[in-house]
This record gives sequence, C-alpha cells and structure tokens, in this order.
Amino acid sequence: MTTATDAIDRELIGPLAEKDGGQEIYSRAYIPPHVRTVRIDDPKPRADADGKRFLTFAIDDTGMSSKVRKDAITGCVYPDSGKVFVGRGGSFFPAELLLGKKVATVADVCKAGETRASSSTGWLAALRAKL
Repeated sequence: MTTATDAIDRELIGPLAEKDGGQEIYSRAYIPPHVRTVRIDDPKPRADADGKRFLTFAIDDTGMSSKVRKDAITGCVYPDSGKVFVGRGGSFFPAELLLGKKVATVADVCKAGETRASSSTGWLAALRAKL
C-alpha cells in the first residue's frame, strides 16, 4: 500500500513536471505552472460501489504571476492500488489523460456508494427503521 500523496506525486505530478520541462523558454505555448500543491480533501477514505477505498484531491498551481489557481486539477486516488483518476466534465479518467494519452472514461470510480454486500441488506435496515 502506498500513501495517497505518494501515488499522486508518482502518477501525476512527476510525469507532468517531466512533460512541462521540455518546453522552450521563449515559446508562445502555454507556460506551465511553477508550483503544484496537492490537497487531500477527505479526512478519511470513502468506499466506492466495489468497496475499494479512495480519497478525493485537488491540485492548486502557481504560475509566473504568483497567482494561485485553486482546484486546477481535481480527482481521486485509490491508495491501496496507487491508481489516480482526474475529473473532467463530470467524468473521471486515468491520470494519463493529462499527459496527452488517449484514454477512455472510467465508470464507477471516485463515487462513494454502498458496497454490494451492504446494499443487499439495506432494504432490511430501512424496513426496521420504519417499524
């Protein structure tokens, strides 16, 4: 098992820094941020529908103007597997999307929900609550 911030650094921040490092100084292309800061939004992991633990995160970046752009990248990380997903338009994609790779959206990740084992007994608990 890896820590959430280690997984984000390894799967997203490090590769983004490598990608941004090859840019010409006097280029007219987008100037990458100088600093990226990771914030873990969840105080403790939540479980998705498969019972896998995840944490949501946001990355703030700071450019040449020293202005901080909050939530420049948002997503979630699965600390047990080290997988990182980024959010775009209400969907989640593997972190490789931001590195220029073509990847498909991944369903049922980064969404808290009842585990399949507990959802089968959820109706019984609801019935007992009504009685």
